[in-house]
Amino acid sequence: LRYNQRAMITAALPMIGKEQALGRRIGFNTIRLTTNGNLSKVERPVNDHGQGKGFCRSERLADGTEFTIDAMIPTSMISITEYLSVLKLAGETIGLSPGRSAGFGDFEVLEAE
Repeated sequence: LRYNQRAMITAALPMIGKEQALGRRIGFNTIRLTTNGNLSKVERPVNDHGQGKGFCRSERLADGTEFTIDAMIPTSMISITEYLSVLKLAGETIGLSPGRSAGFGDFEVLEAE
């Protein structure tokens, strides 16, 4: 969803010396994926300060699934080169997933235009 992309970019912008608030100025399209049977479910334990809180169930795409991030960049505030740099950093260090804090959602930028 768009808010996942925005949250990811907002967290990554300070890594290149840009304000987090800039993330709210970038317009994202929703990422649409064709799963073709590449979707599985994963369960992971939920802990709160050492207390078990049950399990969290998530859907997971197979490694190597390609997708497109389509964004409208305010080039008066961030250059295309800077945006691509922050997107690459975000894929390597933050991730695009509601479960990114649990290590999900890493991606690699293959091409940019």
